[in-house]
Amino acid sequence: MLKRLLVLAAASAFSLSASAALVQYDISNVSYAGDPYNGFSGSFVQDSDSGGIIWFDLITLSNRFIPGVDSTIIGVSNYVPGQPTGFIATSSNYAYVNSTIGLGFVAGPAPGTFSVAPNSFETFTDLDSPNPAAVTYQILSGTVTVGTIAPSLLAYLENPDSGLTVFLPANSPASVPEPGGLALIGAGLGLMGRLRKRAKAG
Repeated sequence: MLKRLLVLAAASAFSLSASAALVQYDISNVSYAGDPYNGFSGSFVQDSDSGGIIWFDLITLSNRFIPGVDSTIIGVSNYVPGQPTGFIATSSNYAYVNSTIGLGFVAGPAPGTFSVAPNSFETFTDLDSPNPAAVTYQILSGTVTVGTIAPSLLAYLENPDSGLTVFLPANSPASVPEPGGLALIGAGLGLMGRLRKRAKAG
């Protein structure tokens, strides 16, 4: 019973809330330096409470970035409440191209809007080339707005059996036990102490 109490305490302290506030950010009007024909569109879903990236679906000229399809996130920027979290993702979804995309975000021209930061980039390597070499393009700009999560996607994201990974920033509040979780852990440790005392007295 004691072990179950401690496991329950840890779970309540460190897991994301089932009722987390999910926000979808839509990205459009992206421009690349030195390549007026390149660009991409897409969206990603973020837990606004923790800043963690839960879902992403980005389509560039070189690749598609989507969880579970030869794509993953390898880095996440620091969490800023009320703002989209930057991230770096890799993809080999198209078997002949390996791609990496890095996105940062800054405040947009209108309240509640954001822009793709000018230090964002995409790197891709054409594996069909006789001498494959990575080519990097700077992303100059892009518009980021709050979108609407499709009901089917929302159901998938909220399904505990979906097996999705939440990519948390290092400074995410989710990495710190909440007061309620700490209290539950304390109660479990206190109970363990009382049980030990009883065992010795017996």
